[in-house]
Amino acid sequence: MPSINEISISSASQMTADIFTNQLILDRVFSYLSSKDVLALSRTRRCVNTMAKSYFRRALNINRRLARFFPNPAAFRALQSRSAATIAPALNFDDSYRGDRLELHVHRPHLVEIGNFLFAAGYAFVPMGRQSPDFEAGTSQLMRFLAPTAKRLDDMAGPVFDTFSFRKASGEGEADVVVQINVNRVTNSAAFRHINLAGASRIPQQSISLHHSESPINYFQFSETWVADPISLMISVPNMVGFVANPSTRGTIQIFWTSFSAIFICIWTSLHPAIPIPESMRSEDFVRKDLEHNKFALACVTLIFPESALAGIVADYMYATHIVQDVNSAIPECEWTMTDAYFAIMDGYHYQDKAITAPQILDHMQHGRLGVMRSNAASIMDRSKTGTLQKILACAQVVWLLLQCFVRRIVHLPMSSLEMGAAGYSIVALLAFGLQWNKPKDVGLPITLDPVPSRKSPDRARVAMSSPAGSRPQIWRKRSEGRADGTGTTTKQAWYGWEITFAVQGIACLVFGGWYFLAWNFSFPTVAELHAWRVACVLNIVPGFLASLIIICAGDQAEYRNVAALTLSRVHMASRLMLLVMMFIGLRRLPEGVFMTIGWTTLIPHI
Repeated sequence: MPSINEISISSASQMTADIFTNQLILDRVFSYLSSKDVLALSRTRRCVNTMAKSYFRRALNINRRLARFFPNPAAFRALQSRSAATIAPALNFDDSYRGDRLELHVHRPHLVEIGNFLFAAGYAFVPMGRQSPDFEAGTSQLMRFLAPTAKRLDDMAGPVFDTFSFRKASGEGEADVVVQINVNRVTNSAAFRHINLAGASRIPQQSISLHHSESPINYFQFSETWVADPISLMISVPNMVGFVANPSTRGTIQIFWTSFSAIFICIWTSLHPAIPIPESMRSEDFVRKDLEHNKFALACVTLIFPESALAGIVADYMYATHIVQDVNSAIPECEWTMTDAYFAIMDGYHYQDKAITAPQILDHMQHGRLGVMRSNAASIMDRSKTGTLQKILACAQVVWLLLQCFVRRIVHLPMSSLEMGAAGYSIVALLAFGLQWNKPKDVGLPITLDPVPSRKSPDRARVAMSSPAGSRPQIWRKRSEGRADGTGTTTKQAWYGWEITFAVQGIACLVFGGWYFLAWNFSFPTVAELHAWRVACVLNIVPGFLASLIIICAGDQAEYRNVAALTLSRVHMASRLMLLVMMFIGLRRLPEGVFMTIGWTTLIPHI
């Protein structure tokens, strides 16, 4: 039979086990212990360790304590994160201290914002000392007092320059609960929730470390709660939240990356350089420069002169349409498409070690030096380095940027000048994509045409090949069209085509340059930058339009036309470079609303 001592020990062990496995009992025990004692007790038994962790998760939940002060703790935490407000010195988490209050340390610009939030939560302003009974009047008076000494705030003796107090009466039925945790004082069984709003002359964390010495100090971040005790360890307790769709803000790097990637995609994917031709294979009067074969140089020109790039694309489209009509009307068996015409424009066909143009191809077919060249569009597009999927992805990125900018204007959210400029390039890119959808891209090698044995004199073939390799009408001279031997007369179609091209360029200068006027009233880092932007907008739209108008109207007055157009083009280039630089340096300081996002637009796939 067991002895009395054994029975007592067994009963005590059973009672201890019952206590340690009872969550309610342990919670009450833990509430009277410090964090250090709870940690020490948690090392005695495995079950106690588990329950201590569970206790900390619940007891140190910031939402549980903030719910005593605010009906919506999540809204206050969002305000706290947005305004960098810091809570100090301590909220009572362990139910052992009954005189705590919520004390906020904030920067001066956020005093009114947080005060209005407290008013909306049902609090009343309680003036202290000589403060005005009206909160906004008191803050305005304080700001006027501090304005002359704003640059000397760091020299102030204390970290806090003023304190504003708010109170909200609790219901009678809730008085006992509030008194235990959050109430400052109980008067006639009526509890008051008390909040001090302290304006920090320095950063909020610095004011806490300089102003408070009591323990413990609770430092709250938006995602975690830190409980600091000089005696115990540092404990990080994550705040658990439910499903979060997307963040409601964005950063400067994200704005830069989305805008820069959109500009790069718009420019790079819209470029269709001509097929490289060795110098030895070019004719002596080859009029197209290496610029048409250098993709990087084309990208730089498109970045600075998107209007000229769009005008060149329109010229290619018009010329390709003209080629298709001429070839198919002369030899219906060819059945040429826009792809075949574009390939000929890009110097894609070589004949007798020379780049051959579409009019020359047609002339050789009509004179029997070449056989009938049927449409080879499928093979040509197979040589292209960009497929339909890449073009669709590029269009999707462009459409996403335009949609985001459009929606931000609807909901009255500001945007950066860089985003607005990127949207302008996106519009040009969409037009370029549509006009060049059937144009091959980045083709590396041409197609060599084999001559058909001819009964005619070989001298005639050599004469036919003496015409220019670049058959498109050039900007600064008229082009002779007609027979391949150069005997054809100058037609009005060449100049008519370029009149349309330069008309497109002039209209594009008005539209694309006018796009920058949308940022006329944007917020810039300095007033000087705002005025510089407005001047650059005017210089960006007027000289380019006048240059196009002069080229169209000058006609044969080449000297006057060249000097005037060149001078205006340089002014236009300088203004465009100024706008580009200001678009990027403007990211260093932006209005707060620029960093707010529109939730559903982030769900659209984009880079």
